[in-house]
Amino acid sequence: MPRLFVALDVTDATRQALAALRDDTLPARWTPPHQYHLTLRFIGEVPDEAVEAIRAGLATVQAAPIVLRGTGLGVFPSLRRPRVLFARIDETPALMRLHAAVEAALTRVGLPPDERPFHPHITLARLSRPDARRVRRFRARHADVRIEPMRIDAFTLYASRLGPDGAQHHPLTTYPLHADPHAA
Repeated sequence: MPRLFVALDVTDATRQALAALRDDTLPARWTPPHQYHLTLRFIGEVPDEAVEAIRAGLATVQAAPIVLRGTGLGVFPSLRRPRVLFARIDETPALMRLHAAVEAALTRVGLPPDERPFHPHITLARLSRPDARRVRRFRARHADVRIEPMRIDAFTLYASRLGPDGAQHHPLTTYPLHADPHAA
């Protein structure tokens, strides 16, 4: 059963800027820069026969290109128990509309709605043996990190395979965003 998610890819300039934050003194498994993305919707494992319906449903999403930007770093689930370090992305109206359109398309093809709130971010690292004080100091040192505005012209359905070295992401289908959302 494939494990799927829908994401926005980031620019090479953003990849380079975020990769420069890597600090090997933090006990973490750092995300490889080529895998930086913003997840619009984690789908999870689905039967093989559901993949085509998901692809077709996502093809109905109509949205214009968007601009992503952000400031600062955050952690999930909390500063007291940091497990994931991420770069914050601004919740712009255009991004939130695109997220809602993807969510609606997936529920129309029979997937249950995502109950988790959408917090746009780019995962930088998964923290192992996290020391909350060290993570807070790291965040403070990089409080002014900025995601420079980047235009996003497409979103992608990915398959993800978990392995001993982390997840490997494979694009299945890329969907263009059109300046006129009613354009074909």
